[in-house]
Amino acid sequence: AFQTAITTSFKPAVDALGNAVIGTNTALLSNANSRSRENALGNFLADAVRASVAKFADETPAIPLVGLLNGGGIRANLDAGPITVGEILTVTPFANTISRVTVTGAQLKAALENGVSALQPGAAVDASRNIVGSGRFPNVSGLKYTVDISKLAAQAPQLATSTLPALPARPGQRISNVQVLEGTTYVPLVLTKSYRVATLNFVMNGGDGYSAFRTSGDLADPSVGGATGQLDSGPIDADAVQDYIKAQPNATINPQIEDRIKVIQTTKVNLPMIGKGAPATTPVAVLNGD
Repeated sequence: AFQTAITTSFKPAVDALGNAVIGTNTALLSNANSRSRENALGNFLADAVRASVAKFADETPAIPLVGLLNGGGIRANLDAGPITVGEILTVTPFANTISRVTVTGAQLKAALENGVSALQPGAAVDASRNIVGSGRFPNVSGLKYTVDISKLAAQAPQLATSTLPALPARPGQRISNVQVLEGTTYVPLVLTKSYRVATLNFVMNGGDGYSAFRTSGDLADPSVGGATGQLDSGPIDADAVQDYIKAQPNATINPQIEDRIKVIQTTKVNLPMIGKGAPATTPVAVLNGD
């Protein structure tokens, strides 16, 4: 009897919901780069999360609002053409809730350092176009930053094991040129200024290493202190994305690469000795979206 109810009652209703069309996508949005560099799908989803928090009753434009979404939460492509509820649930399947946290500029920078700490060059020659990342990579909205993967990565402290020595905490040195959208203009990040971060509850609670968003503070750089005002709004990310799509003109989306994230790789090269001579830092590869 229960199987009959599933087949004749529950499943048709679930299928009807999954097949419901909520809008249109103008081009294929791939999730292939969501863990390593700027991508149009990551931009779109981070924009949706930020837009959802912007509607909070107590949100104020006096505090700049940015969006940050971990690449590991983006699980599938979004095909061109009609967008269905089922597709959105496939792209964002974890039912994370939209959340907000208040940080200083120093804490936001520490969070970005965590997000890029796992980036490594790939195996190809001049490997900037083969960057290897992880689920912590920060897709962003209302924010721009540059990351140099040849610099020291943030490192949370690690206890000694029987075969490995203990590793102390180490702030990252990869992030630079952070700019925040204020009104219609991007301005440099101020380390002592307050910012609001729109994200998911998984990230706000320290998932993927984002300890900078917890009250206890960043593990890699304890000097920045802990964030405040953690607020879990309740709506799940898939619902927020659907609302964002419906709010666009003709419920149509056309996300683009917008120069939000620039990944560079520099290396030390030795110049011919003239007088005392000196090593120089030469950019060998630059990746700006794709």
